Amino acid sequence: MDWFYNDCQFNDFDSDFSRGNNLVINAQKFDKNKTKKSKLTYFILGLVFLFVIGVITYGFIPSKTIYDNDTIRFSGMYGFDISIGEIDNVELSNELPTIKMRTNGFSFGNIKKGFFKLDKFGKSRLLIHSDLFPYLIMTKNNGDKIIINFKDKIETEKTFNKIKTMIDK
Repeated sequence: MDWFYNDCQFNDFDSDFSRGNNLVINAQKFDKNKTKKSKLTYFILGLVFLFVIGVITYGFIPSKTIYDNDTIRFSGMYGFDISIGEIDNVELSNELPTIKMRTNGFSFGNIKKGFFKLDKFGKSRLLIHSDLFPYLIMTKNNGDKIIINFKDKIETEKTFNKIKTMIDK
């Protein structure tokens, strides 16, 4: 049988194979790119994490109402400007129509900002900071609804009164 092993040269194959494995293992020990890639990966993951935390934090900042001659500005995430001439009706309501779906917006707990599909009104813009009534409902000339409320009931009522007086001028 010795002649078989010598003729087939398995011994040389075994030693070459083991040397090849040894080279691969040693090459992995000295791969400096592995740490650079992992550092880059953690850096990118950190940036994504900070971005997501920043967006969520920005969503929690309450909107502010700024009145200017014939324009009302609601600041913050999904804030907007609306001209008094665009408003057809403004009212206070103790009920918020059922929200079917968020189409483009921010929704976290009681805070809902952006565009939502509502049961009664269809696609509407919401700036909801609390689930407590009243809700300020503005109807635009084109039929679009905007629903706003603040954490403080008094602030919602003051905004309603100010918009009402601006419309009645």
